[in-house]
Amino acid sequence: MQWYKDITELDSFIYGAKSSTSFHFAYEADNLKPFERDFELKEVPGRSDELIIDNKRKKNKIVNVEGTIDCKGVEAKIVASKFNNWLVGEVKYKPLTFSNDLTNYEAIVIGDIDIKEVIKGVLKVKFQFSCKEASK
Repeated sequence: MQWYKDITELDSFIYGAKSSTSFHFAYEADNLKPFERDFELKEVPGRSDELIIDNKRKKNKIVNVEGTIDCKGVEAKIVASKFNNWLVGEVKYKPLTFSNDLTNYEAIVIGDIDIKEVIKGVLKVKFQFSCKEASK
């Protein structure tokens, strides 16, 4: 597959200690949306407005990632297996940084990773990260 840009010029992310560019993964992600504050609104009898209960934290945000992997001559099933092992090898938060985002995250992949070979040597991939802001 011929790219219009060099793969290193595309957006990338580092999860754990490995970069998405090592898989020739071109993707789109909604990582720039803000974190949602965690609070509740409770109705209180005798009050005209709702009581705000601030839990003093931000909720994890779900980052949807969708893209394409160029297998570069390696069998698709081998690339798919290595990609899957990279993302779901351990059940724990790992450092996550996106090249287009100043926020450092701790993240874990949730749900299934949808990997399909759409044409020989090209994989279509979809998955989600659950992210929290990394401690400073």
